[in-house]
Amino acid sequence: DIVMATPNKDDDKRSNLTKKDNEDAITNHSETLYINNQKNKSRLYIKLYLFLCFYRLLNALLVQTQFDPDEYWQTLEPSYCLVFGKKDINTNHVLLDASSNEEKDESGRDDYYECAYTWEWTRRYDEPLDSDGNSNNDNDNNNIISGISNNSSNVVTELIQKAMKGPVRSHVSILPTFMLYLFLQKFQMDTTFLIYKGPILLHAVMVAAITDLAVIFIAGYFSSANNSATSLSSVQRWALVCTMTSWFHGYALIRTYSNSTETVLLLIGIALLAPELLGNDKNKRNNTHPHRPTAAAKIAFVLGGLSITVRFTSLAAWIPLGVALSLQHGNSAQNILYSLVNPCAIYGFIGVVIGCVVDCWLYGFWAVPFLGCFHFNVVLGNGSLYGTHPFHWYFTAGFPAIAGVLLPFFLYDAYKVFGFTDVVVTSPDKNRNDVLIKRGRKILHITIASYILMHSISEHKEFRFILPILPLVCILAGHAIDQYFLSSSTPTSSYSFLVSSWLNRLPRQRKMSILCVAIILLNYPHLLFLCRIHQRAPIEVNKFITGTIQSWEVMKHNTSTSEEETALMASSSQLLKNVDSSSSSRSHYSIHYLMGCHSTPLYSHLHVPNVRIDAWTLDCSPSCRSNPHVLCESDLFHRDPALFVKTSYGLNKEETNLCSKDNGSDELCPNASTMLGPTTPDFLVIFENEANQIRDLLGELGFKEMSRFSHSIESLTLYNTHDDPENGRSNSTSLFHGFEKLLHYRLGVNFDHVILFVRDK
Repeated sequence: DIVMATPNKDDDKRSNLTKKDNEDAITNHSETLYINNQKNKSRLYIKLYLFLCFYRLLNALLVQTQFDPDEYWQTLEPSYCLVFGKKDINTNHVLLDASSNEEKDESGRDDYYECAYTWEWTRRYDEPLDSDGNSNNDNDNNNIISGISNNSSNVVTELIQKAMKGPVRSHVSILPTFMLYLFLQKFQMDTTFLIYKGPILLHAVMVAAITDLAVIFIAGYFSSANNSATSLSSVQRWALVCTMTSWFHGYALIRTYSNSTETVLLLIGIALLAPELLGNDKNKRNNTHPHRPTAAAKIAFVLGGLSITVRFTSLAAWIPLGVALSLQHGNSAQNILYSLVNPCAIYGFIGVVIGCVVDCWLYGFWAVPFLGCFHFNVVLGNGSLYGTHPFHWYFTAGFPAIAGVLLPFFLYDAYKVFGFTDVVVTSPDKNRNDVLIKRGRKILHITIASYILMHSISEHKEFRFILPILPLVCILAGHAIDQYFLSSSTPTSSYSFLVSSWLNRLPRQRKMSILCVAIILLNYPHLLFLCRIHQRAPIEVNKFITGTIQSWEVMKHNTSTSEEETALMASSSQLLKNVDSSSSSRSHYSIHYLMGCHSTPLYSHLHVPNVRIDAWTLDCSPSCRSNPHVLCESDLFHRDPALFVKTSYGLNKEETNLCSKDNGSDELCPNASTMLGPTTPDFLVIFENEANQIRDLLGELGFKEMSRFSHSIESLTLYNTHDDPENGRSNSTSLFHGFEKLLHYRLGVNFDHVILFVRDK
């Protein structure tokens, strides 16, 4: 007989339980692997960040020159005023009278110092039109405000009016420097070195190193192979090489510009959006609500809002990113619109509000500086007062200059994205990964193009304005270099044209080494020149002045000073007559800078603890620049230095002083009683060309030359040492001394100089 077996329910249960246990075990194993993988990645990025901090700190110490006045006047100087200064940001007037007993801290040190705000920080709606940075024809632009007021409440209208004619600069970008100065003041660590060098060292860690790290992280999404948790992919390594060796990163990113702050906010934002924007679709479809914004996306657009408060032109980068993210969140117009609103618009607005709260805290009233910047530069068109370039300048000069050696690789990557593409039949997964990589590269190219195009509309253009897109160029150039080496084994590869045919025949490792050396040699030499030589004088002259004052203070308070040393110090200068005999009183020195507009840093580089320093510079604010009937003090001086000095220092009795108590338009004139007039300053700083024209007048005023500082190269001269071996040695610097005897020629480098005069009698 055949016995039919009946299914056992207990066996089915055991089988189901075993299958479930296996699935749970696989899931737990996957989660464990994922957690370990993330831990390993975190360790890798921490090590990379520490290495990048070390590299950028060396970079910061290397920088001993001035690039543009804004790195000091729009970051260090306002921060110095907020922490150490005596001036009210709303009035630009002294809070405490110089002759009164100033507030002291617990150690007995005077707690306040002189400082200076520029017009960007003191611009107010209720100021006269001729002194708030607006042109005389500003009334013609009131129609814009009137149009708004017809459709808005009075409160909103008044807010917009005050915002558009209010401050131009936001405190968001200066927060790191402000907090550093607070820390130094609190713990009495405000040495001269830390006050002037501390902010750039802080930027090295908080801005430059983080930007480099974000470049590496974003580049990881452009690798065809799976990224290792313990090492960088080849694309990431090349992107790291590009960002570390970029001459403009080493020269500008490290500095305390608002553009540097905008750069790091943009790169962090893209890094947060990278899993959705650049990664595989699976990464953003795993959650229950596929169209709900992730926490990373929300934070990214908050940072985008903060970036807009720093510079409103950053919209040119964040709008393409928001549109690209929205297009990936759905196929319907409703889903796209929803994504544009949430997270892009909502969280971007939250970032703007946070920036406005910061400005309200430090200004003392509600301000929207990016509207003031828009009004001054776009509505009034006053940005052109600071120089103009044609529309195509960024495309033909600005962008190629900052990209440097990376430009060919960047352009070819753009060609591969938007033009010809190699068709390679591989596995479906690899093809899909290649499609995602190409889409991500296209997003970055569009962002770069949009950013350059918007900045091209403005007549006023500078290299640093397009700094935020340079890290993206490093990522795309790194990808192009990596693709060349991956496809170099194919003789007909479309990347082979990037280098000559003889290089294509070399082994891969040797080619990589040659390219690395070439990138370094094409970046570092002029980076060293710009960081160590070009425009060094503005920094050096202030260091020399503070060093001299500190030496005099030490000699003054040193009871063991010999009679000979005291006599020598007294004979070289009579500055000590300004020092009160009371030990509680501060020494007082004055400095005048007869130079161009904001040619040197000021009080942030003149800080000497327990010493009062008054400084004065020539006025060049928009109130005189935009008025054709008024000449700025800087223009008057350069037009006729001799007449200016005679008039200003009392040698010409028939003329009145240019800086008087009634002159409120000058940024540094509120203390006019201690500035220009019969009383000359203790130090005077002037360029060599103007000094030669008024040297006799300066002698009449009791000045003598104390030191001179090389500023910028004026000319190059080739001397024949055989005919005249000493020709040019007194006025020029010789290069390549070792070849002089062999070649019988020497290269003389003639520098323009900044000269420091000291009052001797």
